[in-house]
Amino acid sequence: MAGAAKVQVSTAFEWPSREQFKKADLIVMFARGNWTEQKLNDLEQYLARGGGFVAVHPCVIANKALARKLAGLIGLAWEDGYTRWRHGPMDLKITAADHPICLGLPKTIHFLDEAYWPLKGDLGKVKVLATSDEKLSKDSDESKPEPMFYAYRYGKGRAFSCIPGHYTWTFDDPYFRILLLRGMAWAAGESPYRFDSLVLTGCADSGR
Repeated sequence: MAGAAKVQVSTAFEWPSREQFKKADLIVMFARGNWTEQKLNDLEQYLARGGGFVAVHPCVIANKALARKLAGLIGLAWEDGYTRWRHGPMDLKITAADHPICLGLPKTIHFLDEAYWPLKGDLGKVKVLATSDEKLSKDSDESKPEPMFYAYRYGKGRAFSCIPGHYTWTFDDPYFRILLLRGMAWAAGESPYRFDSLVLTGCADSGR
């Protein structure tokens, strides 16, 4: 992000400070949230006043008592210990080709990463951007599309979440970077294409 014009980056370990919450236009979280009522209250106040929030991979996880409250803030959440996950190939299907975040992307994108499903929350209030077909149960031959990238509005704020992001190689995938960087810009209330020029910066494999 150092290559982006008019962007100031500050880092936080475990949780942003009160001062960071006051100053931030966008918070991007990549960590297991260890969500508490206080953290959820902090996030709720931040989103309500117009802040942008991006949840990457494990921070959509919350315990049974808090999963639905987290889903109410970011759209969908994964209940720890109750739902399913797997590592392996993933054919990501773009389901909102007309959404600015997905503009120009192929209909299907192949990743090798980790999926979580099913997610808690009201799908009717969430803009699902991309899905992966996942089994209905461990022993089932049937599958259904499960949300992997999605956007949501809370109060004056915006939240963008992506389930993939377990492996470091995923962050070198240009298509993943497009989705993530556009999601970040969208959540911040900026043009979704503000960071497109950064997609290949330092990319270990730009052969897409």
